[in-house]
Amino acid sequence: MAYRNRSRHKKPDTGDVTGLVRDVLAARVRLLVVEGRTQRRKSRRDARRAKFNRRIRRQWCSALDALDELIAVSAESGDLVAREHSNSTHLFTAQELLRQRACQVAWEVHTLCTKGYADGAYARWRTLHEIAVVMEFLHKFGEPATERYFEHVHIKNRKVLREYEECQRELRYPPLTGEEVGRSEVKKNEVIAKYGDDFGNEYGWAATDCKVAKPTFFHVRQAAGYSFWKAHYSMASHAVHAGPHGVLFRLGHPQGARVAPLSGPSLMGLCDPLDATAISLMHATFAFFQSVRQVDRESVESNVEHTARIKYISKLGKHVSELASRAQDRVERRYGTKSGQPNPRLHPTVVR
Repeated sequence: MAYRNRSRHKKPDTGDVTGLVRDVLAARVRLLVVEGRTQRRKSRRDARRAKFNRRIRRQWCSALDALDELIAVSAESGDLVAREHSNSTHLFTAQELLRQRACQVAWEVHTLCTKGYADGAYARWRTLHEIAVVMEFLHKFGEPATERYFEHVHIKNRKVLREYEECQRELRYPPLTGEEVGRSEVKKNEVIAKYGDDFGNEYGWAATDCKVAKPTFFHVRQAAGYSFWKAHYSMASHAVHAGPHGVLFRLGHPQGARVAPLSGPSLMGLCDPLDATAISLMHATFAFFQSVRQVDRESVESNVEHTARIKYISKLGKHVSELASRAQDRVERRYGTKSGQPNPRLHPTVVR
């Protein structure tokens, strides 16, 4: 009897429930995209961001402006030297291209710092450091190393095509032509036959000078004389990868504060990327000067001009470091843990 009574209850119509949920969601989406509401949300975000940008300028303007000047002078000085000492060697071509890229990456770091993204800025500095290391390496080992550096592009091209083929079907991309793949394979085999099997590795272009069969960036940096940057490079790598240290340690957190979510910009932590960027940009600029300049062929006026610019760039780099350190201390005293626990009302992040 009980069984029959239970059977009389009407089963819920899952179709009706699904339809109801769908209608509610559709209504909610329509509400979110109403033009007036969207505009009001945008206005509130713009106001909060403008207020935050004013706080960034108030605390960090001196260091940011000094780095801005350093990048501009480094780019201008490099242009002057490039025009005066232009030649057709592999070394000049590589150093000129790398120098231009170094300036661009430095501007990217400056932009991220201006908006309060310390971790992103430090991650971009990592690229700038790699550029400076390669420039110093090529300066040290000269034209033969630079020729291998350029020819190694055939190794990378074949790897890129292989990776494309591995995911092409799943992504529904058009397949590569047999001619394109065959041409890349021939080029790869040619340079390996020319330089040896070690040339086929990731940093194979540096194997001869590093005297290591399978060199890594560690070996390139060591050969270039920049081993002392290992700790900074590792720290910047945490912001690139998704490992636990990159989650638990953020430059944008007040020093000594407990781990807290950080999904936007912060007033904290800009000292490290500003300081490191100034130093690595100087490294890249001076490596270019040393590789390209022919001092004995310069006029007296030109030599004086370039020497003065080198001294000015050195002075600016030191100035950036000093101003960034002062700003960091000032921000930590106001928002950090130097005077106790951070005040939640004064938390340096901006609400999006």
